[in-house]
Amino acid sequence: MTQKQRSNLASEITDRRAALSRMEGAADLEKENRLRQSLIDFQNATDLNASFQSALSNIEASGLDETTQQTLITSARENFALQSRVRADRIQLTTVDLEELKDAVTQEKTNLTGNAKQAYQLLREAYKFDPASTSAYLDRKLKASTNQNNRYINGVRIDAIESNISDVSPDELAFYDKQLFGDVIMTASNMFDFPQIVNGLNQGVVLPSAKVALESALTSNNEENLNAGIQAFERYSNLEAVTEDGRRTGLDIMRKNLSPESYALYSAISQSARAEGVEPLAIALEFRNYDGKIDADIKTDLELPKNANIGRALDAYPMSSNYKKEILAMLRVQKGKRQCNY
Repeated sequence: MTQKQRSNLASEITDRRAALSRMEGAADLEKENRLRQSLIDFQNATDLNASFQSALSNIEASGLDETTQQTLITSARENFALQSRVRADRIQLTTVDLEELKDAVTQEKTNLTGNAKQAYQLLREAYKFDPASTSAYLDRKLKASTNQNNRYINGVRIDAIESNISDVSPDELAFYDKQLFGDVIMTASNMFDFPQIVNGLNQGVVLPSAKVALESALTSNNEENLNAGIQAFERYSNLEAVTEDGRRTGLDIMRKNLSPESYALYSAISQSARAEGVEPLAIALEFRNYDGKIDADIKTDLELPKNANIGRALDAYPMSSNYKKEILAMLRVQKGKRQCNY
């Protein structure tokens, strides 16, 4: 064979090899595309697990290179896990079902029944190769179901409290208040914007957030808050109630709801203002702007030792501790008023 013949033969063999490679490449590409389509078809499969196992077997028997096979297996697992979760979402499960399902899937227990068993059959296989995503999915489902149950239970509880708010326990009031106003900044000047606060006051109940707002108003630097607190105190400490037999009587809902110290101070400011014919706000500001130590100055006026307890000045008189606080508050307010008149 001449050199030219050998050269022509080599060229022909090379061309044939290239053509065969192209044919093999096209066949592999077609095979890969068919396998990918079978993975997409998981969403329409009657038996998802069977379709998944069949796809894995077809990939392994495809004769494709190892890298392509591994890519297809990864896609098969991802699509299967996704479709497992999609189908599990369609199954009605209670919170108890979800708790049992999570334990079963993660610990491979098979003593489930009904809907929980159906969901287990979908999710267990996915958990084997994708435990993190499957567990996270179950956690989200369980949390959402628990939150929904809690919202329903809390809603029923809130309705029950609202229908009988004047007779519920302090713990129930605290729960009710937290559910409604947990993140709300309540002040004496804005608390009447909330119907629940007004409803409580009208039934003789000062909700915890309203109590904090009223007591904070006494030390607030905001005059609007202080004025609103005084107005609320005066309004709800001088109500008129009608008994079942038609008698009219006074009703003071502030006394049982505010702390004794706050009630005493509000009362002293209000009474002093009425006695002197001035606005309660003016009295409150005069008291708060007192220059010096007001208790020390009162003890000097009463000729008490500096280290004496100011409350001892009233020990000679029979009275309750709350009434004593009110008299001491009045003394302090009046002392502040007198200083401003000097």
